Amino acid sequence: MFFLLKRFRAGLGHDRYSAATFDRLVHSRHVGDLHWIVNVTVGAAALGIIVLGVIFAAEGVWDPKFSWVPATALLAGCGAVLAAVGGITAWCYQTGATRLGTIDLFACEITTLCRICTINGLADTCISAFAADTMSDKDKLIKMKEQFGDSSETYTPFFDANAKELHSLSVKVLTNITAFYTYWKATRDAFRTLAKVQTNDGWHRTMSDVMFLQFLAFESARKAARDLIEFEPNNAENTIMILISELPLYRFLLDHFQKGDVRRARLELRLSRYVSVVPRVYHQTEVEHAKYKDVDTARKGLPHLAQKDVEELCRDWEKAYEMLGELKSRYEAAIGEFPRQEVLGPKSSSAKVGQGRGRTRARLLAR
Repeated sequence: MFFLLKRFRAGLGHDRYSAATFDRLVHSRHVGDLHWIVNVTVGAAALGIIVLGVIFAAEGVWDPKFSWVPATALLAGCGAVLAAVGGITAWCYQTGATRLGTIDLFACEITTLCRICTINGLADTCISAFAADTMSDKDKLIKMKEQFGDSSETYTPFFDANAKELHSLSVKVLTNITAFYTYWKATRDAFRTLAKVQTNDGWHRTMSDVMFLQFLAFESARKAARDLIEFEPNNAENTIMILISELPLYRFLLDHFQKGDVRRARLELRLSRYVSVVPRVYHQTEVEHAKYKDVDTARKGLPHLAQKDVEELCRDWEKAYEMLGELKSRYEAAIGEFPRQEVLGPKSSSAKVGQGRGRTRARLLAR
């Protein structure tokens, strides 16, 4: 059923890039259970109508005193079935629209918080402050440490008021969202503690905890954005934006924790994911930007879309593309040589990819 709806809407100029609620409900993976309910309901209704038709047709043929009463009863039965289908479909539409709205708000709140941190350069500031012991200007060092505090503002109003709505999401999505907000609040608590620490050793120990919690918050936010945001340009843009802050923290923490520390061991396990995730989003953005760089060229590949929709799509990929240079430099500073696209292509053997990851791991851990 939904396959036919997709084809029908595409013919009208609406596809998976459409922002209309109806089109999102047709295409979204977040409402797969509602798709199943609608499909089963429609299938059962069609079967029921066929069965009723066969029963009444047989009664009309075999009954020598046939009247229009069976036909009237058939119409009444079909009307009841269609009414039930309409009620269930309307409930699925309302439930799905509410769920997508919840997903959009969670995604917006999470990515906006990460965007603020990236714009302010919070990760870079923390790393610089930690390494400021060698500064000869003690007054400047004191001022640098004093800038780390925490405001009394509430930065997570939607989560605080709508945490109960998470139960409608899948366990994987729920886990990453909850992890982000937990690490976010723990980071704020750690900043409050940091402001009260007087000794240098205690300050550095607390600052390392702050950065570790920051890293975990960014990592959870990236995974939450991956699961929540289905619009590909926005997904790529937010993933890149989060990685710009996440990668320097990863490099710092890996250098800071000594071998034998369980935290370092856990960080080392993440290396293979960065070697896979970062180049993939980088090269995917390059490819998609090339396709949608020019509006006229993009129109040829999407002839069913309206001009304004194609222009918006091109602008969204441009936003992600503009951050690729920064992402690459952050990756090279944190991990090492940036993998070539052909190493990650579908024709590459797993052995080549594994060898590339092994060399990258050896260079990284040797630092």
